[in-house]
Amino acid sequence: MEQYDICISSTIQDRAIAQLLAQKLGAYRLPRDVRIPEGRDYRRILLDTDEKPFDDDVREMLNSCRFLMMICTPRTPKSEAMCRRMEYYKRTYVGENIIGVLAEGEPQDSFPPHFVEVKTVRRILPDMTVVEREETVESVAADLRSDTPRQARQRLQYEVVRIVASMLELHPDELVNRQERRRRNRMYRTAAAVSAVLLAASGVFGYYGLSAKRAGDIYARQTALGQQTASRLLEELPAAFADIPAAQEEIGQVVDEVSQTLERLTREGR
Repeated sequence: MEQYDICISSTIQDRAIAQLLAQKLGAYRLPRDVRIPEGRDYRRILLDTDEKPFDDDVREMLNSCRFLMMICTPRTPKSEAMCRRMEYYKRTYVGENIIGVLAEGEPQDSFPPHFVEVKTVRRILPDMTVVEREETVESVAADLRSDTPRQARQRLQYEVVRIVASMLELHPDELVNRQERRRRNRMYRTAAAVSAVLLAASGVFGYYGLSAKRAGDIYARQTALGQQTASRLLEELPAAFADIPAAQEEIGQVVDEVSQTLERLTREGR
């Protein structure tokens, strides 16, 4: 019986990627209405990032894991230790239990030789003739390549959901859609809370600013502080939720209300 759900293997140079992926997988929480099939999980993770030579200990380690995940970069095919792991797991277990994570480079340069399998398949053409073609079959793969830090975070979040879905034998799109609904609901709640704080801050600054109107310098400093804080929130809040149209619309209404309040306070303070 397997002691671990997944073994994440990488070269020493790619250790940071393996550690980050293990952290994100361990922290991922399924939506409440998703039940883990009996005997299935994704949180028992074993890291294999020391590039130890293949021996009985490594063989026993692989046998204790239900899935093998390999971080693939142009350095991976050049590592005998990584290639031996892939060869053994491919020979011992079914291909669906191998997950290749393309972290850098192109597939043909980054996948170990035993990751891609060439098969001869028969195809029936429209005229009913049968032809044989060679096709490449790859195990389930995740693509973490990106051009910007923001894209990297989004890609990692998306691929973690897909990996979990494949390990739990769930349809990836179903789990992705549920994850997106959960994210939107969480962002709506956050937007509403921030909007309420923004309105409250504006009211507090206005109240204390008007109460200290006769105090001259005190009023001026409080009003300036209120304007600076509210103005900064007005600039940063819409940008923070730019990718959520519904939240953007709600925040826009609050921004307009607060802007009008600030203008009124400024006029009364003159």
